[in-house]
Amino acid sequence: MSFMSDLGSFIGDVQSFSEQVDTVKQEVVSSVVHTVSQTTQMSSQLADDAASSMNDVKDVATSTADEFKQTLSDK
Repeated sequence: MSFMSDLGSFIGDVQSFSEQVDTVKQEVVSSVVHTVSQTTQMSSQLADDAASSMNDVKDVATSTADEFKQTLSDK
């Protein structure tokens, strides 16, 4: 009877360990999904910021070129 009791205890321990592994797996997956989501959002924001900066540079360059052309045409 002791063998059956030990076997039952072992099976219970295996089930408990399996549940703990599942919990850790779920936490890791959740963490990875969160990290990927945050990284994607940050990348999108950086791309938007870079595009905005490029537009600002383009606007300044265009304005400077227009002023230069106006100065030359005034002479």
